[in-house]
Amino acid sequence: TYITNDNIELSSSTENNFIVLGDSFTHAEVCASKKEDFTNILKKQFQDNNVYNLGIDDGSPIHYVNILQTLDKPKINKLLVVLYYNDIDLTVRNCKLYKTLKDKIYFFPKKCESILQLKVDSQNDTMIKKIDNFFETKLLLWSLIKEGLANTPFLKELYNRSTWDNKFQNKNSDEFLAIVNDLKYIKDTAEKENITLTITYFPDVHHLKKDYPMAKVWKNFILNAKHYNLNIYNPWDFFIKNSKKTNMSWSLVDKHPNCEAHKIMADYLSTIL
Repeated sequence: TYITNDNIELSSSTENNFIVLGDSFTHAEVCASKKEDFTNILKKQFQDNNVYNLGIDDGSPIHYVNILQTLDKPKINKLLVVLYYNDIDLTVRNCKLYKTLKDKIYFFPKKCESILQLKVDSQNDTMIKKIDNFFETKLLLWSLIKEGLANTPFLKELYNRSTWDNKFQNKNSDEFLAIVNDLKYIKDTAEKENITLTITYFPDVHHLKKDYPMAKVWKNFILNAKHYNLNIYNPWDFFIKNSKKTNMSWSLVDKHPNCEAHKIMADYLSTIL
């Protein structure tokens, strides 16, 4: 069961559907409530389509594969997949889906066997993360303190911040192979059903500077994904050119994009859709 901004079943009752899949950046709880998220903005441009925001919290490509299984695909005209950097992580939640879909997908990450057995993943595999998980539910101020701690050289690795780039760039890692094969599965499904597919990612809007290291990681990943015949559009330069601020996150403790960032994302998407 997924909590989305639009009812998944609605897309089965109408023709010419435009489905948007992504994580909480796409779900955009606050901006969507104001109809200022990028999906609602796109609805004004694609008035001949029924545009549905099926973004989900903590979503990743394996979840999008699962959602796609439930939809009436001959009635889908366009499919937009919006990635985010933590899609690369293998979690207990993800691995449960990998196990369920094992006979359908192209690649089953072997790491999921131990993750499911031990119920330990990158979100709780160190003592500092367990402490962090506890305080995050108790103290709002902790989220602000954590951001400072997580970016220090010593604690960065313990918080998992230094491993994301390795997972994206290690072409032999379970994480890399899982994400590209999931995207390949989505691509092949779209081609089979004559659906126009677009894949991109939502940039880190809390550090919109040219020297941001994660921007280079995305660029390299996009190049490597081409070996799997995957075309992933890169919005980074568009954001750098069109953002008036270097931080367009919702607040100091919430790194989700504010509604102004959603407007820039919608403007970028209009150039590639």
